[in-house]
Amino acid sequence: MRMGIVGWTKGLKSRVAAMTLPEVMVTAGIFSLVMAGFITLHVFSIKMNRITAVKLGASDQAREILSLLFKQIREAADVRVGYGTATSFVEPTPGQLFQGNAIMIYPVKTNTNIWIRYYLETNAGCLKSVAHNRVQPIVHVEGITNHIVFRVEDFRGTVLTNASDRRVIGVTLQFYKLVFPSAVFREGGLYDFYQVRTRIGRRPIE
Repeated sequence: MRMGIVGWTKGLKSRVAAMTLPEVMVTAGIFSLVMAGFITLHVFSIKMNRITAVKLGASDQAREILSLLFKQIREAADVRVGYGTATSFVEPTPGQLFQGNAIMIYPVKTNTNIWIRYYLETNAGCLKSVAHNRVQPIVHVEGITNHIVFRVEDFRGTVLTNASDRRVIGVTLQFYKLVFPSAVFREGGLYDFYQVRTRIGRRPIE
């Protein structure tokens, strides 16, 4: 009698534990939906991480170059704005607008052989710098679209036509970044556009 009860109990358990084909299909469908949701969320997180990284990288670039310009211009003995390359610099003549793609910074008042030049390489869209003791240019910002980066301005923001001592240096950077850096660089691509505008005053030199 006991053997019969035990056998019947085992058979009942096996019948209860079994799943029908519709139940298996429903379970598999729910599991597939959950996994698809997790995968979609993961891909979205990766995209957002890339977009955020691009924006933070652009902010870092702008902050670094502006901090450098602030320090060097404010401490400079003389500052000149004009048009230049890695090997040349031309300052506008009085009567012309004192603006251009380059700026010359002279740290020492009595020695013009010591200098730092920042200039926009228009073809490449890169803001670079060279110095009297460093011929190899350093790239600071890429993807710049505006050709006039530096201006000599008065307190109202008007571009001056002379090298007045009561002046500030206006700096404008308009540049773009690919939203997805791994994407192919082509027309119609997805880019973020940034603009940084500031004015820097030079400290009076006694």
